[in-house]
Amino acid sequence: MQTTITLEIDQALLQKAEAWAASHQISLSEAIANLLQQLPEPNASTPSQPPQPSLASAFAELRQVAQEENYVLDIPARSDRANPFA
Repeated sequence: MQTTITLEIDQALLQKAEAWAASHQISLSEAIANLLQQLPEPNASTPSQPPQPSLASAFAELRQVAQEENYVLDIPARSDRANPFA
């Protein structure tokens, strides 16, 4: 079964490469060479995602936006609640 799936994939890729080569009027070997150049190297590391902003930078941005918009964040005073487990 694995061989059948691989053969079907190979045939589909070959048909796509032949169609692309015909539409660009180049040989099949040139089309395959162009496609292979676009593939990443197997041992190359995966492209890293941009670093996520830290919580501190998010709060700094929030403070800046609040200042620019003249927004005041009211935080109620802290109060202890009854503890049902005590």
